[in-house]
Amino acid sequence: MTTPNTGSFLNGQDQGLPAEYRPAPWLQPLLAFAATFTAVLAIVNHSRNSVPFESDTLWHVAAGEWMLDHGQILTWDIFSYTAAGKPWLCKSG
Repeated sequence: MTTPNTGSFLNGQDQGLPAEYRPAPWLQPLLAFAATFTAVLAIVNHSRNSVPFESDTLWHVAAGEWMLDHGQILTWDIFSYTAAGKPWLCKSG
């Protein structure tokens, strides 16, 4: 009666797949790169979809930063070229 191999990877005995089922040594870094690349793409795609962008989202961000920097509520348009100095009313809030 034989006993099963109870060694571990740390002491040099591999309990993993038989050699014919393991990927070739040159393929292992490529598989690791593909898995990492896929994970990064998934994270980037999720972060792009989690922030709603409308036509004026970045304008509102800039206006909010200006208000925080100056400690005032913006009541006139200071960012656009054609409507500079005109009253600003936020209709989408």
